Formats: sequence, structure tokens, C-alpha cells
Amino acid sequence: KWVVGLASLLVSVTVAVILITAGSLPFLGVIIPNIIAMKYGDNIKKTHRKVALTGGFFLLICDIIGRSLIAPYQVPVQLILGIIAGAIFLYLLFKEVRRV
Repeated sequence: KWVVGLASLLVSVTVAVILITAGSLPFLGVIIPNIIAMKYGDNIKKTHRKVALTGGFFLLICDIIGRSLIAPYQVPVQLILGIIAGAIFLYLLFKEVRRV
């Protein structure tokens, strides 16, 4: 029990530090894994790297858009990420599922 408690504490502290440093990144953990799973399947061992790289690349694109949208000012990356990822999330939610 103490190992599970210690692991939960360490994960909670790590997530808190990341949220304090980077801020909240809406929908990033929802859409990227689902898009990768739709394309490559649910095998986490094979898709773990693809999810990490795709999520990082998507965040980089949103950051570049936020920095160049109204230069020399910056739009927060959370706002750009929320708008784009929200639209993608709604598309994934409402698209028709085709079954073979």
C-alpha cells in the first residue's frame, strides 16, 4: 500500500509542477492519443512514442501560431490549443463512425 501511495504522491507532485510551469493545456491529452489510436491501433507499446512526438509537434505548431498571429504580441498557447483542439475534438465526436 505504501508503494502505491508513494507513487501517487510522486505523480501528483510531478503533474502539479508541470501545470505551474507550462499552464493548463486543454484537450491535448484527449485528442492526440485518440487520433493516434484510430490510425495505429490501441497497442500502447507501439504508439507511445508516436503520441509523445505528435503531441509535442502539435503544441509547437500552436505556439508558433500564437506567437505570429498578432506579432509583436503573443496569444497564449492555451488559447490557440483550446480553439484548434476543441474543433478537432468536436469533429471526432460528431463524425460518423464507419464500420466494415
